[in-house]
Amino acid sequence: YVKCQDQVSQAYRDTDHWTRMSIFNTARMGKFSSDRAIREYCEKIWDAHPVKVELQPYQEGKAALKMESGAARARPAAAAAPVESH
Repeated sequence: YVKCQDQVSQAYRDTDHWTRMSIFNTARMGKFSSDRAIREYCEKIWDAHPVKVELQPYQEGKAALKMESGAARARPAAAAAPVESH
């Protein structure tokens, strides 16, 4: 680990080389989308499904969100133990 960190530190000091490596690293990382990643977590890990939500024009004193009829309510997550502050 220490040897690797020394190599990273040395590379970082050469700003032209570091910038070139950073650009290539970003260009080569392939397809990534936070939307895709979140969608996969929803489907594969959380078993959560999209709910269609329509925004209504603003009217003072009225709710602006309208959920599609029959939409399942989200299941509550397991309650976490309270965290004590120190």
